[in-house]
This record gives sequence, structure tokens and C-alpha cells, in this order.
Amino acid sequence: MSGRSTTRYVLLGALGLLAAVFLTLLVLTPIEIRSEAVRTFIETKLADALGGRFSYERLRVSLFPRPCASILGIAFAKDPNLAVTVAEVTVCPQLLPLLQGELRPGRIRAHAPDIRFSGPLLPAGGGTSEEAIAPRVTQALSLLPETDVDIIDGRMTLTDTSGQMVTLQGVQADVRRHGQELTARLFKKVQDELIPLVEQMGKERGHEIIFDLQKSGAAWFNPAIDLTPELIKRFDASKAAPGK
Repeated sequence: MSGRSTTRYVLLGALGLLAAVFLTLLVLTPIEIRSEAVRTFIETKLADALGGRFSYERLRVSLFPRPCASILGIAFAKDPNLAVTVAEVTVCPQLLPLLQGELRPGRIRAHAPDIRFSGPLLPAGGGTSEEAIAPRVTQALSLLPETDVDIIDGRMTLTDTSGQMVTLQGVQADVRRHGQELTARLFKKVQDELIPLVEQMGKERGHEIIFDLQKSGAAWFNPAIDLTPELIKRFDASKAAPGK
């Protein structure tokens, strides 16, 4: 009798262990949603909400460390002026509204988006530098849904109505909302390309040190000593040079 009881307990323990392993894998492993009904529902809802054509390739849902959905292979187009492809978008809902049965995005993270836009963008006489178009792009970012948004390793091809074109690669952007306040930043990873040019300018002009004004904390400076225009010219020339 004791042998049967021992065997029963061993079996129950084994079943409990298997159930625990299964639940752990279920929580830790992303689940891929292959339902065509789900795909149609999502594509239709997002197309209506965004006012364009929307499609995606795969959908994954994960529960750990927090519930999130990842949409892979996104393509979106609106009129002939805007086309967007994104390798992956991860959406994590706010936990408290989710527990109350309301789905409200808490953070959206877009990996490797490729954004192509044509339309009025560049201010008259503003040139095609990043400094000229960044405020307009930042303003567009502020129109995103009321949630935190991260853009990682993006590419933007922007064509103004005048025919001028700007291409930004390695774009990083973030939008943060704190109550009713919003902050938006756009920056581009070009440090590796700019540093050699800065070093060359410093040696040519005999400078002991060159500051990045955005990070120096300077409250005022004489525009006559600003090297930014010359640096932009050299950077643009390096991109236009043969073999670049």
C-alpha cells in the first residue's frame, strides 16, 4: 500500500513539475499568432485609424517581463506622399488600464523603420542640413499617439516640394510624455564620420579644443567662432566625393 502511495506521489510530483515547466515556457516564450482572422482585424483597424494601406508579415505576443506585442514586416502607405516600412514594432500596453480591461499603449518601439516622405518640409533658404529639417520632423513626432515612442536605427528620405532631397541614416528619435508635457528629440549617429573632420579642422586651425555646443552647457557664444557651417560643408563634400 505504501508503495502504491509513493508511486502516486511521484507521478503527481512529476505532473506538477511538467505543468510548472509548461507554464514557465508559456510565460517566457513569445507566442506567434498565425490566425488569418486576427491578421485581417488588425490590418483593417490600423488602416482605418491611420488613413492608409497597412499590412504586416508576423505577429508575436510575449508576457514576460511585461505583456507586449511585436509586429514584424510592417508596410504602410498613405497617398503618394508617404511610405513606411518597419522591420519590427513592439507595443507594450499600460498595465493599470490593461487590468481594468482597457488597452492603452504605454510604449511603442520601432526597429529599423524606413520612412519616405514628399511634401512641404524645408523652410525657405534653410538648406538641406539636418539642422534645417530636424525641427519639422520633431514636430511630426509630436503628433504620434499619447505614449512614449522610440525609433531605433531608422532611415528617412525626405523630398521637399522644391525638389530638394535629404536622406538621414542611423536615425534615433524619442517622444516622451510627462502628464500634459511632451518632449521630442531627433538625432543621428554620425559621430564616427564627423570626428575625423573635427580633428582635421582643429589641426589646420591650431585649436587646442573644440566643443560640441549642444553638450557643452554654454549659455552664449560668439557666432564668429562657430565651426558648424564649415563642418557641414566638409561633411557634405565628403559624401559627394567619388568613392564615398
